[in-house]
Amino acid sequence: MQNISKKIFGILCSSLLIFFSMANSVTAKALDNGIYTAKCTPYYIHPVTGVVEDSGGTESQGIGQPMTDSATYPTALIEVDSNGNIYATVRLSLMDNIENVSFMVQENGNAPFNDVSYDIMQEDLDNNTTDFRMQIPNENCYLRATFYVVPMGRDVIYYIGFSDFQSGSADFVTSVEIAPPTEEEHIVQEPDEITEPENSIETTMAIAAETTITTTEITTTTTETTASESTVAETTETITTTVPFTEETEIIKENSTIESNVEGIVMFDENGVELKNLSNQPVTENTDTENTERKNHFGIAVGVIAGVIVIIGTVSMIFYKRKKDNK
Repeated sequence: MQNISKKIFGILCSSLLIFFSMANSVTAKALDNGIYTAKCTPYYIHPVTGVVEDSGGTESQGIGQPMTDSATYPTALIEVDSNGNIYATVRLSLMDNIENVSFMVQENGNAPFNDVSYDIMQEDLDNNTTDFRMQIPNENCYLRATFYVVPMGRDVIYYIGFSDFQSGSADFVTSVEIAPPTEEEHIVQEPDEITEPENSIETTMAIAAETTITTTEITTTTTETTASESTVAETTETITTTVPFTEETEIIKENSTIESNVEGIVMFDENGVELKNLSNQPVTENTDTENTERKNHFGIAVGVIAGVIVIIGTVSMIFYKRKKDNK
């Protein structure tokens, strides 16, 4: 019983790991051509490997981390040119006490570090800050910063990461030009054609065009008088009007059902007795749409029922084995 529980727990954990890894891969997206600001986070201990390269060692973390926080401006500039090259501008503080600044970069937390050159973009003597711009492989990389601290009399080594990217440049000096939008982005989507509802006037006209409609029934009484006798004759006359069928009234409708409520022509004999009602039958256009939807719904229902049966069977088996083990 315990083995079964462990297996089920292991399967659930594996499924969760797969789910979260897929979610991360979906949300991770390379930055487009543009200018961004990012949160610039210093680490005395490497956030991925846990390595400490500073000579103070792990024991000096309580002093080293606050020092790196003070020396690193909390915002960085990230630029992406039209070719996809990415550049980071990092601002260091306390420059009146710092010398011999250098950087290395790694593509991800487990990759080796490589030397990278930089350009000084601007210096603020009043605030003792300097902006260092360098090319990076991607926005998820890590920098390794090294500089000599004069009051300490030794080099300090720590790491820098970037996150929370937002459009803008803040007060940084930018160098990347933003490419103008392409012609495709200027295309204004035209509104879709306005379709008439099924029960529109045109539809009614199209139906009427194929149907002969009795519009008026006129009964006239004629009195004829002769010298010998008086004769009264009644004549029933039916006048029919047919709506012409033209291209303007023709409407082709697919995947729909049209019913005509026109009663048609009623025929009478000479005594006014109804002989036959030539009523029009509903005109129905058969399509496969409803059958396809029914099959889809049926397939979904079968899948759900099968899943429920599997779950119930699994739970029943677990309880049965548990009950058997207890006996």
